[in-house]
Amino acid sequence: MDLAALNIQRGRDHGLAPYNIWREQCGLTRFRNFSQMEEVIDRSTVRAIRRVYDHVDDVDLFSGGLAERPVVGGLVGPTFACIIGQQFLNLRKGDRFWYENSEHANPGGAFTRDQLQQLRKASLARTICNNLDDIDMLQPYAFLMADGYSNRRVNCSDDDDTVSPIPKVDLSAWREDARSASPLLYSGEIFADWLIKLRKDLLSRKLSLRICPQILLTHLPGLRSRSRRRRVRTRQDN
Repeated sequence: MDLAALNIQRGRDHGLAPYNIWREQCGLTRFRNFSQMEEVIDRSTVRAIRRVYDHVDDVDLFSGGLAERPVVGGLVGPTFACIIGQQFLNLRKGDRFWYENSEHANPGGAFTRDQLQQLRKASLARTICNNLDDIDMLQPYAFLMADGYSNRRVNCSDDDDTVSPIPKVDLSAWREDARSASPLLYSGEIFADWLIKLRKDLLSRKLSLRICPQILLTHLPGLRSRSRRRRVRTRQDN
């Protein structure tokens, strides 16, 4: 099966705009003739395209996009770089739960600024260093070959005099204050104290506690005995 021919036919079946239209949509120059295509495509390739297509506006997106010379530091030309970049941007901006979203976009589930700074330190190199026993040295950019300059191999662990160049995530950014955190995160004893205090506060305001006591006593460990001791003490005081 000819994958290139299949992709071209699929583009036509799906109604994809021609190569020239996509260039215009990406803010790139729209070619008026085949000679202008030599700005981003090799001359020999342009001659081959000219033999296949009657007009520059007839060139399929797949054919024209693959024929472009790669952008600096990339594997695809400017048209495909634009489309791929826009697709990733849409996936990020369209995801309400993207981890870098602010509290406005994800109420109650957003990371703090300090937590985001720590998350950005995470890397594959640090994951390998932390989980493999026989790895002592590794390049910081694990997906790239080690070199003698910006990606040379370094120690995974800290030495007596130096700190490993491979950053570590500091989990202290997630430490919560027990006095301000939700009582539901703690044991039944702590929650019982909080619930009794809440009930007294509501009763003092002549409000009702809209929580089913039986559910709390059944599902929270230690709450039953704690509440029973408090009731006994109250009766004795009376």
